[in-house]
Amino acid sequence: MYVGSADHKVYALDAATGAFVWSYTTGAFVLSSPAVSGGIVYVGSFDDKVYALDAASGAFVWSYTTGGSVESSPAVSGGIVYVGSADHKVYALDAASGAFVWSYTTSNAVRSSPAVSGTVVYVGSDDANVYGFAPASVEVASATGAGTVTFTMSPSTAGGFTSLSASAVSSVSPAPPAGLTFPYGLFSFTISGLAAGATVTVTITLPSALPAGSFSYWKFQSGVWTQFPSASLDSTRTIITLTFTASASGTVTDPGGPAITAIQTFTVSGMKVPGGYRDCPRATLWDSKN
Repeated sequence: MYVGSADHKVYALDAATGAFVWSYTTGAFVLSSPAVSGGIVYVGSFDDKVYALDAASGAFVWSYTTGGSVESSPAVSGGIVYVGSADHKVYALDAASGAFVWSYTTSNAVRSSPAVSGTVVYVGSDDANVYGFAPASVEVASATGAGTVTFTMSPSTAGGFTSLSASAVSSVSPAPPAGLTFPYGLFSFTISGLAAGATVTVTITLPSALPAGSFSYWKFQSGVWTQFPSASLDSTRTIITLTFTASASGTVTDPGGPAITAIQTFTVSGMKVPGGYRDCPRATLWDSKN
């Protein structure tokens, strides 16, 4: 078990016997309750810092200095550490490195401990408000087993992803138009908190290049397949860019996925030629004069 103390230390104790395992000394009281994820202990201190310590040895991993004491107990989700500070801010820090990701300033100290549900972070402030934050970048495992796909929105100053899921093409009916394949399956996401009519760009980063073929992005809504016109694929075939306009309620909802139309080949005199007849070499089949 892991616990903080007013003697400035974080303690690791054997959960069965209470025997001392290790301790780490910070610069002030430790009233924050440690959070443990991936073999790392995350904890705040009155010395204004958030600490990451090796869970097995207590070795220092990283620290991040806020502008006030950290009584808030961290929450860890999706590789991000969320924590409040007496400087009125809620922080999101990279769990592996402690690098700053984002912060939000409330009107008073944030002593409560954040809670994460789905992609949304909830936290209370001494300004008598409870806040909900949605991240600007989320990831999900593809339904085809092709790897983890990352979705990032911009600008990231307003709004965020409130949901993201992956599903197989076989889970919807009717089937997509003939000739289309979906190497990563389908995705459904919602972005909320936008201004009505705002333009938002979503970048989809794939773990590997899309197969050869003509790229398109298709949406599936109310049983109808439609090609999404504001989609582009970069030269590496790993980054897809989508552009949306927020609805009157300030949301963007997108069920769909990237598709490939296979290159057709034709055999001419035992040689495969891509594309169609216009790509075939000219040949004289017969001549009426001979």
